[in-house]
Amino acid sequence: MIFRLLIFAIIIGAVIYFIRAYGNKEYRKCGKCEGKGFWKGLRGEKEKCDVCKGSGKVQNK
Repeated sequence: MIFRLLIFAIIIGAVIYFIRAYGNKEYRKCGKCEGKGFWKGLRGEKEKCDVCKGSGKVQNK
């Protein structure tokens, strides 16, 4: 019984940690480059995204 409660508490703690760490609402994925920061050009070269400036994220408005 105590073992189940301990496992449950660890799982809940991990879920809260990941929500806080990766749930940043200030930025979202860039729509032009799909969050990569670049795209393949006509010659197969990587071209830096001019919307997000290579970061893959844009600020919410």
